[in-house]
Amino acid sequence: MSTSEQHITSAENTQDVERSAQPAKNENEMCVEENKQNNDQPQYDSNLITQQSEEIRKEIEENSPLISDVLPLQMLEFEFADNQPFLVKIKNLQKKYPDYRKVRRDGSCFYRAFLYRFFEYLIRSGNKEQLDKFIKRISESKKYLMDAGFEEFVIEDFQQAVLDQLESLSKNILTEQSALELFCDKFKSDSMVLYLRFLVSGYLKTNAILYEHFLENGITIDHFCHTEVEPIDKDADQIQITALVNYLEVPLRILYLDGSPREEADELYLPEDCNKEQVFITLLYRPGHYDLLYN
Repeated sequence: MSTSEQHITSAENTQDVERSAQPAKNENEMCVEENKQNNDQPQYDSNLITQQSEEIRKEIEENSPLISDVLPLQMLEFEFADNQPFLVKIKNLQKKYPDYRKVRRDGSCFYRAFLYRFFEYLIRSGNKEQLDKFIKRISESKKYLMDAGFEEFVIEDFQQAVLDQLESLSKNILTEQSALELFCDKFKSDSMVLYLRFLVSGYLKTNAILYEHFLENGITIDHFCHTEVEPIDKDADQIQITALVNYLEVPLRILYLDGSPREEADELYLPEDCNKEQVFITLLYRPGHYDLLYN
């Protein structure tokens, strides 16, 4: 054996001795190493992913128009392609309501859809009797709200915002296109929406005895109005919708998308005893949101 081979063999023997002299790792040490290796892998926080997805959805919503152009209802099939109960109902709805307008999902979709469609109807129909009735109702509403506890300085500018647009409508200045532009102007649109919220609040406070038993956990009407009606981003439930319909005396129809096995969307009229032939506002509801339907 050469001298170099002897050195290599001697080194290998020394390493074998050193390895054999090291204590064997117990199970706990092996688990620690394994966990360390696992921790080196990318970790995915499901809550963070959900939060980011929600932020993306909100960003898309915020950049969408407050009220869209008229669209084919068939477009909703793509949104609910994986929801068979919704999909079946949408397909059947198209037989009677082929078109719809998307309304931004911002908490005010009901109020905005209701008021926009009311304006659109008045422009298209030229129904002067309905227009005069609406103007009279809004003109008298400031005293009604003050009697319900509102301060004049809080409500008068928002009332005037609605009256100004109704005046434009009565003078035929407001067209379908300019009405759509008006309701897509966030400041002007929100000002009118806020006044509708005041009307709902005033009606509920004035008729508290009729509505308080619908509230849970002993909540008062005043508290409910302060937290669930007047804030601009609070969704409307049936109690708010009923109040607005009753105050303005404008009936509406709501079609419901839900997860039931029924193939047809449930239909609700408010008030329930209204003349269905005179209803000109039709809303499409799915959990947490309203759009406008057109036949």
